[in-house]
Amino acid sequence: MKLRSAIRTFFVFILLSNAACSSRVDSPTTAADSTIIYPSKKGSDNGVKITFYRKESKKSGKLIGEGKRFAIKQNRNLRVLVELNNSEKQELLLHLVWIAPDQKVILRKQYHLLPGDTNILKSNISLSPQKRKAGKYRLRVYLFRELIAEKEFELLPKFWLTKAEAEKVTTGITFYRKMSKKNAGKRIGENTVFILVKKRVLRADVNVQRPFNFSSHELKFKLNWTGPDGKTFYKKQIILAAGDTTSVLHSSISISPEKRKTGGYQLKVFLFDEKIGEKAFRLVSSTGKH
Repeated sequence: MKLRSAIRTFFVFILLSNAACSSRVDSPTTAADSTIIYPSKKGSDNGVKITFYRKESKKSGKLIGEGKRFAIKQNRNLRVLVELNNSEKQELLLHLVWIAPDQKVILRKQYHLLPGDTNILKSNISLSPQKRKAGKYRLRVYLFRELIAEKEFELLPKFWLTKAEAEKVTTGITFYRKMSKKNAGKRIGENTVFILVKKRVLRADVNVQRPFNFSSHELKFKLNWTGPDGKTFYKKQIILAAGDTTSVLHSSISISPEKRKTGGYQLKVFLFDEKIGEKAFRLVSSTGKH
């Protein structure tokens, strides 16, 4: 085992020595997804894609919560997916380096890719408030100790609200059937009990205001509709950019009898995954049976 380790270390040393002679271009390029790329002068690679996200779907493997801004929260991780477009047929030594706002290294992770290996790297860091502070962070990708790509992301302050403050964020939830075409802004059929009708839609308006301690940050709301079984059957995410003056969030669902059952439902409103409001409503059949 010692001999094998020594041979591997020597091989990596040779690779690094050879790589030291190469260099990247002086002026980086910025991809559409904001990844900053430092191409090789030899033109032997085609770039790197860096994607930050919260988690992966267990069913589909799809990335959930992609973005560049994330809220600090207990027991939550921030994950990154790095996709390499490199055609070189040799062992590659790479490092992913997470850097804090004060330029200190949070985590450095090393990877050895052999010819034929997948060119996808993954890493993650904790978003616990005991470990992270609000500010702008950066992930850097190194190939043979050379910086080949980097991308910035921001951590928002830990979200906290007292019950009284939460009530001020969501100033009301209104369910209704439709909006008047003649009187702009007037809602028709406001209620909390609705009849199941084919091709009918139930609408909801959520009145919100920006919390004073988040006035200069992006706000991420989620509107979750839950059924009689307590399970969420539809989610709508709404992101308000810093300075956005939007005061009403809109969402809607079908209340066709082919899609819904009679019973009690709820609309739950979340801000940075913290529930800040909810309201119940009921769906009944046209015969009046519940």
